[in-house]
Amino acid sequence: MSTNAIAVKTALKDMLAGMSAVVGENVQVTYGFPTRSPERRWAVVGEISWQSAEWATNRSRTEDFAVAVVFSVK
Repeated sequence: MSTNAIAVKTALKDMLAGMSAVVGENVQVTYGFPTRSPERRWAVVGEISWQSAEWATNRSRTEDFAVAVVFSVK
């Protein structure tokens, strides 16, 4: 059994990429801070912080984690 953290980060990135339709401008979405010519509006789906991860059964685990999300909307 693997972690759900990667699926959560992917879902967050996809959701944030859809912001372009809401704000009417391109929003650059990355997994790390944009370093080369960042767009005016950008969002970062960043580091995972683990609070706990325990095996509930031999095939499933209970995970408690946070994902850092940063926005820049100059």
